[in-house]
Amino acid sequence: MISHEQQIQARQVQRVRAGRFGSGGFSLVEVVMAIGILSFAMVPLVGMLPTGLNTFRNSIDRSVSTQIAQRIISEARQTGFTNLSSLQVNRYFTDEGDATTEMSPNRIYVARTDVITQVAVPGTGTTFSNASLAQVRVRVANSPAGSGATAINAGPGVHDFTAYIPKM
Repeated sequence: MISHEQQIQARQVQRVRAGRFGSGGFSLVEVVMAIGILSFAMVPLVGMLPTGLNTFRNSIDRSVSTQIAQRIISEARQTGFTNLSSLQVNRYFTDEGDATTEMSPNRIYVARTDVITQVAVPGTGTTFSNASLAQVRVRVANSPAGSGATAINAGPGVHDFTAYIPKM
């Protein structure tokens, strides 16, 4: 048999539980409203995601293209002036800017180097042939191996770099 004190304690426990659990939660309306407000705020953020990813990819392309061009122009400066024409080939690179072959499945970038001996004087528009100065133009394009793209034409994902190499 339960004593009077135990009955009082049991009622007190029931009151505490009823007070804590009975009126302390959120109603269904409150939960639905909170979800609605949260989803209303999240839609613009999700909408900006593709733009952010495109900007990120473009900056990676620009960085790797610059690294590739710097490497090729550095090689041109180290090459003898009379041998600059040997650089006029397509070269292929991975996503990290490392040299690879045309048939490599890791090929992402293709770079074409043009050596121009008919140099235009910057700012004047005058072109002249100079036996002591050559213009080295490097065009780097994002052309993944599976894309089948072989031409390097101006457009999105194509970056041009120019350097002048004097005869030493």
